[in-house]
Amino acid sequence: MDLSSSDDFPPMHEERWPPLGASASPDLPIMSEPKRMEEDRIFQLEEEKEQLASSLFSLTTRFAQVKLSLNLKICL
Repeated sequence: MDLSSSDDFPPMHEERWPPLGASASPDLPIMSEPKRMEEDRIFQLEEEKEQLASSLFSLTTRFAQVKLSLNLKICL
């Protein structure tokens, strides 16, 4: 059986289906709005996380300075 010959297979005239999970209409604003809101919320949370990390670093640095200063005063 020669697989290179196309005589063995009928021609394909079937409609090609979209990939599984694909939207029926790509221009649905219903789906794009919640996704955009979710992306905005993630961005906002990342900004807040950076601010909190910076504040925590400043606070722990200040705490270490005060502790060192107290230790030096006690030793003298």
